[in-house]
Amino acid sequence: MKPLHLVFNGLRSYTEQQTIDFTGKQFIAVLGDTGAGKSTILDAICYALYNRCSWSGGTVTDLIAHGGDGTLSVAFTFHIGGQTWIVERSTSGPSAAPVHKLTAAATGIVTATGSSSVTAAVRRILGLTYDTFLRSVILPQNRFQELLRMSDADRSKSLKSLLGLDQLTAVREHAITLHTRLAPRLADYREHRATFLPDPAATISDASQRQITAQQRLDHLQAAQRDITTARQIAVHAGARHNTFITTRDRLHATIPANINGRYQDILDAAGDISARREPVTAQHDHVRAEQQRLQAELDTADRDGTGIADTATALSTLTHLTEQVPALDVIAERVELDRFEVNRRREHLEAARTRVSEHRDTVSAAAAALTTAKEQADAAEAVHQDVATALDQYRKAVDTAAAAKQQHTAVQQEISDLEELAQAAAATARAAEAAVTEAEANDTTAQRLHAAAIAGTDCHPGDDCPVCRQTIPDGYVAPADDTTKATAAALRAARKAAGQAGKNEATAAERVTNARQKTLAEAGRAVTQADIGLVQATTALRALIGDIDISAPDDQILRPLTEAANTAKRLHDAAIITHRDAHDAHTKAVAEIPVLEESQTKREAALRELEHHHDSTLVTLNRTAKTIPRAFRPAHGLPLDEITELRQRAERRTAELKKLSEAHAAVGATLKQHTVTLTQLDEEYARRVTGPAAYLRRELDLTADRAADAEALLSSVTGYPARPERQVLAEEVDWSIKLIAHVTDLATQCDQNATAEHDAVHAAEQQMQRLRNECHATDDEHLEQLIRTASTAEHNARRELNRATAQQPIITELDRRIAAAAPTVAALADLSGLLTDGRFIATAVQQRQTALLQAASGTLLTISGGKFGFGNNFRIVDTDTGRGRDVKTLSGGETFQASLALALAVVELASRAAGRVDSLFLDEGFGSLDAGVLQDALNTLAAHSNDGRVVTIISHMRTIAEITDHVLVVEKTFTGSRCHWASPDERDRIVNDDLNRGLLE
Repeated sequence: MKPLHLVFNGLRSYTEQQTIDFTGKQFIAVLGDTGAGKSTILDAICYALYNRCSWSGGTVTDLIAHGGDGTLSVAFTFHIGGQTWIVERSTSGPSAAPVHKLTAAATGIVTATGSSSVTAAVRRILGLTYDTFLRSVILPQNRFQELLRMSDADRSKSLKSLLGLDQLTAVREHAITLHTRLAPRLADYREHRATFLPDPAATISDASQRQITAQQRLDHLQAAQRDITTARQIAVHAGARHNTFITTRDRLHATIPANINGRYQDILDAAGDISARREPVTAQHDHVRAEQQRLQAELDTADRDGTGIADTATALSTLTHLTEQVPALDVIAERVELDRFEVNRRREHLEAARTRVSEHRDTVSAAAAALTTAKEQADAAEAVHQDVATALDQYRKAVDTAAAAKQQHTAVQQEISDLEELAQAAAATARAAEAAVTEAEANDTTAQRLHAAAIAGTDCHPGDDCPVCRQTIPDGYVAPADDTTKATAAALRAARKAAGQAGKNEATAAERVTNARQKTLAEAGRAVTQADIGLVQATTALRALIGDIDISAPDDQILRPLTEAANTAKRLHDAAIITHRDAHDAHTKAVAEIPVLEESQTKREAALRELEHHHDSTLVTLNRTAKTIPRAFRPAHGLPLDEITELRQRAERRTAELKKLSEAHAAVGATLKQHTVTLTQLDEEYARRVTGPAAYLRRELDLTADRAADAEALLSSVTGYPARPERQVLAEEVDWSIKLIAHVTDLATQCDQNATAEHDAVHAAEQQMQRLRNECHATDDEHLEQLIRTASTAEHNARRELNRATAQQPIITELDRRIAAAAPTVAALADLSGLLTDGRFIATAVQQRQTALLQAASGTLLTISGGKFGFGNNFRIVDTDTGRGRDVKTLSGGETFQASLALALAVVELASRAAGRVDSLFLDEGFGSLDAGVLQDALNTLAAHSNDGRVVTIISHMRTIAEITDHVLVVEKTFTGSRCHWASPDERDRIVNDDLNRGLLE
């Protein structure tokens, strides 16, 4: 795995987005002060790949930067096995949904999402678990020497996991799991295969042949059945026509009326008898009708002249009514004249009252105008007084605001002076803390050397060889005490912590001074300027209102003239209100009188109009009534009472004359009515004895004719039956009935002949159906239907078996293929799980891997130590000068680092062989315990490791490492958080030569 790009934001001390491009870089140094954020880069890679921290016990939430926006995001691009991958993760705490995504860079396809899915995919791509990754790719702080100082049991367990040997157990469990899962599936396959046909191909061939034979038999039977159906339809049709002809023949015979000639003779005799008795009655009836018509003509002439019965009665009634109503109309006319005079008099009184209202209205308008003028003057005086009072108040407030702003500006200047003194004190404290760190580092280095010597000389005595310099130990030698390393280390941590806090205090103090100068002081100055501008504006506004009056005088003195003017205007306004109220009351009283007068006048005028209307409507009604009188009795000159009386008497005389004429007309009518009754009785007898029987006989003949028409339509005859007479004359109807009966008899004979022919057709169709049944070996139609069902069932079963075999064939082929493929795999998994269950196999593998590890580590250690040290069995250190083994506890700090580095590089090499090539190595460990020569050998070994195609990254605070490595990533701590960038060649030279200023070269 080679890193290509790393982009992260909101990670621990990094509050801003950082981008690191690893492309084309092999041997890298990550340099920066303690606490700058160098190791956080390893956290970014661990979080991106495994969603975890690089230290034990930490959580992802611990990685979120405290000074950022609360969101942690990392995008890591790496190359492995010829493919490039991009893994992206982000988290914002429990309130927001995290993002986890793995993308193939070549195609842009997202191959996994979700925390566990992305982690599993990364683990599968790298071939490394999280723990193996931390031991073979990233070596974090405080875990560099773990493997070297472990007990044998812990080291063996760790190596099994580190070198992939614990995967043998996983392989065994996986093999058992696969066998447990695949064996039942293989059994299911075999059990499922047993439910299908043993030989689908043979079944397909046999079923296909049987299906063809059954289909041919079915086609033959169905064709015969169709022919039988056709013959049956012919027989049914012929039988139906035979029955129709027989029925038609019978109906023709049944519809011929019985004794038609005798019945017609009886009707003719009755008609002659009734005609002889009717002639004398008809002659008398005609004479009486002539007399009745004469009398009626005389009455009709009177009606046309307007002197008939109805007109004379109407005229008499109307003239009597007019005689009673004309005298009352004259009385109403006299009342109308009196009421009209009174209405005119009261109208003049109302107009005088309205004139008085108009005069009062003018008085009120004048008073209102005077009131408006007085109110405007009073409001103007009060407004001037209020404006001056407001301007004076704003002027006083502006004076106070300007004084307060100047006082605040002076206070801010004093505060800045105090902050500058505090900043100087914080800077002095920071310089002292840096000096204390330098002194504590020197003391700690001295204590570490004494610690190594104490460990080496613990078991030495006078006369022994020194394990360090190989010289003889002099007499009186006392092993140095090892009691200062913990104290100096604690002092160094305390000094660094104090220095960090002092630096923060210095920055905070400087920032407060800057903020006070740039913001607080500027704001105070602007406030002073704004207050001065406000004072000038308030003074100008006040002078515009009061002129040159002394504004330093009291407010009451300045406002007194304006107050007096406002009070005077107020008194004038109050007097105008009283005048306007008196005028308004007089006007209101006059206005209130008008509705009363108007209401009274309205009532009198309405009464007059109603009386006039009554007189006019009565006159119109009487004139209209007079016009309804017939002209012979209508008055010629209006409604004079004398003329109306004379006309009424004439109407009475005419009424008596018309009464005598009406009585004579009624007597003639009674005689005519008696003759009408006799003639009606004769007509009824004629209808009963002649018309009725003739109509009944005619209906019977009509039915016979209709049946004859139906028979002709059935026989398709074109001869036609005799035409019916156009007139209903008895003699003509007798002749027509004789011809019709002869024609019906002939039609019945033809129907009988056709019925015989249809009967023969039925017999022929039945013989054809029997022949077809015999050919199919069927006794009847039901037997034939049974044979068809049998043939159809045989064809259906053969087709279903064919379809079943055809559908099963690909399934059976797939099952046979799966059984053939799974059976060897299941057997191999059983053998593999049995082999890996044997503990001796795993123990042998562990021993071989450990031997290979120690051999690789020994070669690297010989190179780093200049040929002085190597590894023996059980991880003991072999001194090449003496050839004896040493416990790792006897090594000095530098020697321990050499051995740990050699072992770590060996682990990386073997892990690469076991789990795919590991193309990167990140070392987060100090090199301060090495002298210059040993440091150079270690760095040369790491450089050779990078030349072998791996990316080697050293994380350290030692600036001299920049001179050895190819590329330098500088990490700095600022007030806003950590930042990193690749150093240019000039910057890298400056870092190497900056030992005096930084105090970091050792």
